[in-house]
Amino acid sequence: MNKNTSAPDHSEETITIPCRVGPTMFRDFAMFDTLIRQKRLRSPILFFCIMGFFALICYVFRSHADQAVLMGNVLLGVGVLLPVGYLLNFYLSVRAQAKKLKLDPPRLVYTLNFTRAEDGITVISPNTSEGTLRLNWGNLFGAWRVNGAIYFYSSERQAFLLPDGQATVSADALWELLCEKLPAEKLHDRRH
Repeated sequence: MNKNTSAPDHSEETITIPCRVGPTMFRDFAMFDTLIRQKRLRSPILFFCIMGFFALICYVFRSHADQAVLMGNVLLGVGVLLPVGYLLNFYLSVRAQAKKLKLDPPRLVYTLNFTRAEDGITVISPNTSEGTLRLNWGNLFGAWRVNGAIYFYSSERQAFLLPDGQATVSADALWELLCEKLPAEKLHDRRH
């Protein structure tokens, strides 16, 4: 079977993304990955709802029981303070980790090269001791597109941050390549 030679061959076209990550980008990713993708925001919300429900019961029965309003206030206070404390602690730990990684000012963390070949993903670390990593399209976990970036997961526990405006193509063109190479169930567009 003859291949149509008039169509341009894009199989060797390379998209290069030198990823510079700063503390804000790192914080946004950590919040997304932990609270949204891993759904860990559900627990504090569920805790608040349960404590709020019990506080509401106390308020309803305030005329039938002594100290019911006090107990309701305590339950509601605990229901608010513990989730807020959890989220504040998480935020502070992410901020401390960004400082530990010396991301201010933003620095080159890695460079990704994408091609349409089956093993067309190359991750190059600026630290030569870490070397180069090659990934196959078929083995990838997924990609999430958010406002300002694409989070590209090579596995459930390893992601690469692809900030908008840092690739040799537009963010839309990069997303189109990901849509072409990954099945629909691995693609998640969460932009507002």
